[in-house]
Amino acid sequence: MIIECKYDEKYNCIVASNNKHRLDIFEKFD
Repeated sequence: MIIECKYDEKYNCIVASNNKHRLDIFEKFD
């Protein structure tokens, strides 16, 4: 599974897999 981490304007980590399902959003740890 390919995992790519992108950040939104609030610096939350948006993790999207190659499965075309909903995005899982995780808070970025400081």
